[in-house]
Amino acid sequence: MIWQDFAACAGMDINMFFPRESIGGPGKGLTGEKERINTARRICERCSVRQDCLEFAIGTDSTGIWGGMDTAERKRYAIANDLI
Repeated sequence: MIWQDFAACAGMDINMFFPRESIGGPGKGLTGEKERINTARRICERCSVRQDCLEFAIGTDSTGIWGGMDTAERKRYAIANDLI
């Protein structure tokens, strides 16, 4: 088994984890996007493989919500922790 099999989001509609991003950042000015991002983050908060997810997203330069962070947050986290 791989870490994704244990993710809190396994089997869920993944659209909430990939919000459309507008100028100014994810969810700003787009109807419903902010709530979807918040829902995704709440799911991530209770996930037992959150760190694995976060590391995967950093390593693959993924977009969307991974490990409870959006693209910009992950970049700052990666820089601060010498991961990139």
